Amino acid sequence: MQDGEELYGEWFILENTNSGLIQSNKPDNFAFDFNEIEKGVQQINVMSRYNSNIEEFNIEKFMAYLSMYNM
Repeated sequence: MQDGEELYGEWFILENTNSGLIQSNKPDNFAFDFNEIEKGVQQINVMSRYNSNIEEFNIEKFMAYLSMYNM
């Protein structure tokens, strides 16, 4: 997304969980793999195998994710 005041545009946190429709081996709250990101973003707010929540970027939440998943 473009933002005239920000060099890299607006940043968001995309929080993904598994939907109840399909059994998945991904732990809840996961990142898309690089090869999944384009399709995953297109399916936000669409009934699919994942539920995605979009939030404005929050550095504290981002750092908490890093500490939880970067053991």
